[in-house]
Amino acid sequence: MVNIMQNIKLIAVDLDGTLLNDDNELSVENKRAINELNKKNIFFTPCTGRSLSEIPLSVIDNPDIRYIIYSNGSVVFDKVTKTTIKNCISNDTAVKIFNILAKFNNLLTIRQSGNCYIKLGSTDDFFIDFYNVISSHQDVMKNYATQIKDFSFWKHQLTDIEVISAFFHDLNDKEAVKKELSQIENIIFVEASEFNFEIISKNAGKGSGVENLVNLLNIKKEQVMAIGDSGNDIPMMNVAGNRLAVSNATDQLKSFCDKVICSNNEHAVQFVLNNFIVKN
Repeated sequence: MVNIMQNIKLIAVDLDGTLLNDDNELSVENKRAINELNKKNIFFTPCTGRSLSEIPLSVIDNPDIRYIIYSNGSVVFDKVTKTTIKNCISNDTAVKIFNILAKFNNLLTIRQSGNCYIKLGSTDDFFIDFYNVISSHQDVMKNYATQIKDFSFWKHQLTDIEVISAFFHDLNDKEAVKKELSQIENIIFVEASEFNFEIISKNAGKGSGVENLVNLLNIKKEQVMAIGDSGNDIPMMNVAGNRLAVSNATDQLKSFCDKVICSNNEHAVQFVLNNFIVKN
């Protein structure tokens, strides 16, 4: 069980449903708490399934945030040195994935080089409803994604793909695709919702992203705290000595964590600062 502690060096926090409130905003209270953590020499690091371009400027431009882990752990970005640690999907592997997906009915988004790409017209309400696109991803598609006209041809030319995300109308199609894709080496699946899965490199994932940062900073697992709201946050919990779930988290994640805290609408970072970080 997590207790009040003095030796935390890194706090890795999921973005949607955890750091951001239901209006996809970074609250003033959380912003102040991040500043206080920085003053205590604690690295505060967003760890998200979004690509870099999809992250709100309130997070990217925050001077108290140096490292950002994005695209489901495929990239660790150092804002100061502008360097990255990457674990991406190769072009050869991506083509195999696309050929299998093309046999089934689905809606795709692709994250590559810090950007999100979709087929032109994918943001129509009909397609969003038909393919059961979750609300957080709707925001990404409508406000951040670049729409590509010749998406079917264009996507086959890409290299260093960070994430391939597929949404389905029919769960039977989803399971059939996963069965075929399971024959491809070097990839893993991350499920963000019932009708969706994301494909990443087997060397990626939020856990790998946090682990890469832990190694870079030369700190111990016991000095890491992770906070999240869904099953795709479990990998980063595995490399954190201290695991917290917001109250709006899935039951799966709650059962995996040391403690359940407030909801994402109640300033989770401020809560953690006040309840788990000892003031100097």
